[in-house]
Amino acid sequence: PVAIANRAAGFGAYEVFNDGSVTVYVRLGAAVSVPSNGAAEQAGQMPIPAGGVGSVLIPGDAAVTLHGLAASATATIHLVRKAAL
Repeated sequence: PVAIANRAAGFGAYEVFNDGSVTVYVRLGAAVSVPSNGAAEQAGQMPIPAGGVGSVLIPGDAAVTLHGLAASATATIHLVRKAAL
């Protein structure tokens, strides 16, 4: 797996678009790991399939780091802030 994102983000609602050709895994505030074949997904992280979009809500006043990994190869993700809360 290749790290694709470690980005500090302020509170609000975000959409994460996976522009890659492989699944990416994102998680707020903690490291991400790619599950081995057939293993259960890690609690707190979200898989986003190739070409897919996931929603992330960052509560509170403190910035939180968004971590991400590509399942294989590399991928580009786009982080779009939809609204401040």
